[in-house]
Amino acid sequence: MKKIAYLITGLIIGLTLSVASPVFAQTVKSITAKINSSISVVVNGEKVKLNAQPINYNNLNYLPVGEIGRALGINVSYDKASDSINIVDSGSENIDSNPNKQQLTNLLKMNSLKLNKVRFII
Repeated sequence: MKKIAYLITGLIIGLTLSVASPVFAQTVKSITAKINSSISVVVNGEKVKLNAQPINYNNLNYLPVGEIGRALGINVSYDKASDSINIVDSGSENIDSNPNKQQLTNLLKMNSLKLNKVRFII
Protein backbone atom coordinates (compact mmCIF):
# COMPACT_ATOMS: atom_id res chain seq x y z
CA MET A 1 0.00 0.00 0.00
CA LYS A 2 2.87 2.36 0.79
CA LYS A 3 4.33 1.72 -2.66
CA ILE A 4 1.11 2.89 -4.30
CA ALA A 5 1.06 6.03 -2.12
CA TYR A 6 4.67 6.80 -3.13
CA LEU A 7 3.81 6.19 -6.78
CA ILE A 8 0.80 8.52 -6.67
CA THR A 9 2.80 11.19 -4.82
CA GLY A 10 5.57 10.93 -7.42
CA LEU A 11 3.08 11.24 -10.27
CA ILE A 12 1.48 14.32 -8.71
CA ILE A 13 4.87 15.98 -8.21
CA GLY A 14 5.94 15.06 -11.76
CA LEU A 15 2.76 16.46 -13.29
CA THR A 16 3.04 19.65 -11.23
CA LEU A 17 6.62 20.24 -12.40
CA SER A 18 5.82 19.46 -16.04
CA VAL A 19 2.94 21.95 -16.05
CA ALA A 20 4.99 24.66 -14.28
CA SER A 21 8.16 24.34 -16.41
CA PRO A 22 6.82 26.25 -19.47
CA VAL A 23 6.19 29.24 -17.21
CA PHE A 24 9.87 29.36 -16.23
CA ALA A 25 11.05 28.81 -19.81
CA GLN A 26 9.34 31.92 -21.19
CA THR A 27 12.25 34.20 -20.22
CA VAL A 28 14.57 32.48 -22.73
CA LYS A 29 13.71 32.61 -26.43
CA SER A 30 15.14 30.18 -28.97
CA ILE A 31 16.40 31.65 -32.24
CA THR A 32 17.95 30.39 -35.45
CA ALA A 33 21.07 32.30 -36.44
CA LYS A 34 23.83 31.75 -38.99
CA ILE A 35 27.55 31.89 -38.21
CA ASN A 36 29.08 34.38 -40.65
CA SER A 37 32.85 33.84 -40.73
CA SER A 38 33.25 36.03 -43.83
CA ILE A 39 32.80 39.26 -41.83
CA SER A 40 35.98 41.33 -41.52
CA VAL A 41 36.44 43.78 -38.66
CA VAL A 42 38.88 46.64 -39.27
CA VAL A 43 39.91 48.94 -36.39
CA ASN A 44 42.01 51.99 -37.26
CA GLY A 45 42.93 50.50 -40.63
CA GLU A 46 44.06 47.14 -39.22
CA LYS A 47 42.11 43.92 -39.62
CA VAL A 48 41.21 42.35 -36.27
CA LYS A 49 41.24 38.56 -35.92
CA LEU A 50 38.21 37.43 -33.93
CA ASN A 51 38.39 34.32 -31.73
CA ALA A 52 34.59 33.99 -31.74
CA GLN A 53 32.70 34.14 -35.02
CA PRO A 54 30.04 36.79 -35.72
CA ILE A 55 26.47 35.63 -36.27
CA ASN A 56 23.70 36.84 -38.56
CA TYR A 57 20.15 36.96 -37.21
CA ASN A 58 17.24 38.67 -39.00
CA ASN A 59 19.67 40.20 -41.52
CA LEU A 60 21.66 41.89 -38.73
CA ASN A 61 25.26 41.01 -37.90
CA TYR A 62 26.14 40.53 -34.24
CA LEU A 63 29.75 40.75 -33.15
CA PRO A 64 31.15 39.52 -29.82
CA VAL A 65 31.25 42.61 -27.59
CA GLY A 66 34.26 41.35 -25.65
CA GLU A 67 36.35 40.95 -28.79
CA ILE A 68 35.37 44.37 -30.13
CA GLY A 69 36.06 45.94 -26.74
CA ARG A 70 39.55 44.42 -26.62
CA ALA A 71 40.24 45.62 -30.17
CA LEU A 72 39.26 49.15 -29.13
CA GLY A 73 41.25 49.00 -25.89
CA ILE A 74 38.14 49.04 -23.70
CA ASN A 75 37.64 46.78 -20.68
CA VAL A 76 34.65 44.45 -21.06
CA SER A 77 33.55 42.14 -18.25
CA TYR A 78 30.52 40.06 -17.34
CA ASP A 79 28.91 40.31 -13.90
CA LYS A 80 27.15 37.03 -13.24
CA ALA A 81 25.37 38.30 -10.10
CA SER A 82 23.54 41.07 -11.97
CA ASP A 83 23.59 39.24 -15.35
CA SER A 84 25.07 42.31 -17.04
CA ILE A 85 27.96 43.20 -19.33
CA ASN A 86 30.13 46.06 -18.08
CA ILE A 87 32.00 48.20 -20.61
CA VAL A 88 34.52 50.55 -19.02
CA ASP A 89 36.65 53.04 -20.92
CA SER A 90 39.79 54.15 -19.13
CA GLY A 91 39.18 57.67 -20.45
CA SER A 92 42.40 57.64 -22.42
CA GLU A 93 42.52 58.76 -26.02
CA ASN A 94 45.28 56.22 -26.72
CA ILE A 95 44.70 52.69 -27.89
CA ASP A 96 47.07 49.73 -27.83
CA SER A 97 46.83 47.84 -31.10
CA ASN A 98 49.30 45.15 -32.15
CA PRO A 99 51.84 46.59 -29.70
CA ASN A 100 51.77 50.00 -31.45
CA LYS A 101 50.27 52.76 -29.32
CA GLN A 102 48.06 55.02 -31.43
CA GLN A 103 46.38 58.37 -30.79
CA LEU A 104 42.66 58.23 -31.53
CA THR A 105 41.40 60.94 -33.85
CA ASN A 106 37.92 62.04 -34.90
CA LEU A 107 36.39 61.25 -31.53
CA LEU A 108 32.67 61.78 -31.23
CA LYS A 109 31.86 63.68 -28.04
CA MET A 110 28.48 63.19 -26.39
CA ASN A 111 28.07 64.77 -22.97
CA SER A 112 31.07 63.40 -21.06
CA LEU A 113 31.54 60.36 -23.32
CA LYS A 114 34.17 60.20 -26.04
CA LEU A 115 33.42 57.67 -28.75
CA ASN A 116 35.61 56.62 -31.64
CA LYS A 117 34.05 56.07 -35.06
CA VAL A 118 34.21 52.38 -35.94
CA ARG A 119 33.91 51.12 -39.49
CA PHE A 120 32.82 47.55 -40.12
CA ILE A 121 33.51 45.99 -43.51
CA ILE A 122 31.01 43.28 -44.33
